[in-house]
Amino acid sequence: MSTIGIIAEYNPFHNGHAFHVGETRAKTGADTIVAIMSGNFTQRGEVAILDKYARAAVALNYVDMVVELPVVYSLGSAHTFAAGAVRLAAALSCDGISFGSECGDIALLKEAAGAAFYCEQKEDFFGALKRGMTYPAALSYVIGRHYGEEVTAVFARPNDTLAVEYIKAVDIHAPGMEVYAVKRYGTAHGSDTVLSGGSGGSGGGSNGGGYASGSYVRKMIVDGVDTGEFAPVDYRFFTTAHTAQTPQVAQTAQGAKQDPLGGADLNVFDEVEASSGASDAENAEVTFETAAVANYVTEFVNGSATGATGATGDTAGATVSAAPDYA
Repeated sequence: MSTIGIIAEYNPFHNGHAFHVGETRAKTGADTIVAIMSGNFTQRGEVAILDKYARAAVALNYVDMVVELPVVYSLGSAHTFAAGAVRLAAALSCDGISFGSECGDIALLKEAAGAAFYCEQKEDFFGALKRGMTYPAALSYVIGRHYGEEVTAVFARPNDTLAVEYIKAVDIHAPGMEVYAVKRYGTAHGSDTVLSGGSGGSGGGSNGGGYASGSYVRKMIVDGVDTGEFAPVDYRFFTTAHTAQTPQVAQTAQGAKQDPLGGADLNVFDEVEASSGASDAENAEVTFETAAVANYVTEFVNGSATGATGATGDTAGATVSAAPDYA
């Protein structure tokens, strides 16, 4: 039995993530894949576009378990983020971790990690920091002085840079843990371009759709656009109760703490301290819609998502329009 960890934010889960999971299974032969996922706050200090429960529910159609990365790590630097996630993977007895990479060359990434370890001890690195350069800029500058173009270029690519931090963290906190790089398929990180149609690799585009960056999919959600071409689900159905962009989230957060997929009065964001002037009628509608989404997510995970129902106060017995079955 082998267990592989995937460190992710799934903000939100899209076809590129499905591709990564599929390629990881094919490459490693893993019996179990555990996603170590940021909660309601991402590494860039932003509130996630969907709360952690909704994102985990979608991911569970592809991975076997989702474990939250504590916020003290998820909001940290790349070094802190990687160290916390790798330590958690080791505590979960993962045999290895898999990460996305622009180059997909694990030998090159390991060489780059060694270069980073070496250059972080050099006098010119500390000199660059004293001159006001940021940590990443100083490291890239010093590596450029001591290593070739190929290694230096690794630090100009965001996913490769994070991959280097994962490898360094494994060397420090989990020696012997395997590391696997999956070459990214589709569009670049933060890109506004899309790759439409078809599917790539062992697990990507399982809905027959295309590929878009996470930022592009987030913009689609905010704009109320159908995300079904670039993600396993149409996230429009989740937005009423599960996005940070709607005031209903803060209103609903006044509810009692209950099982996040358990029904009415769902507390969407544990971290949100709500202050709402909404009327009772508005709150009843929000609570009902939240319950409906919660039930839909539960059905989605069970592979039977054809609609959603919920009941709170005067809305008892009401139904909402059937959601598409993307399970």
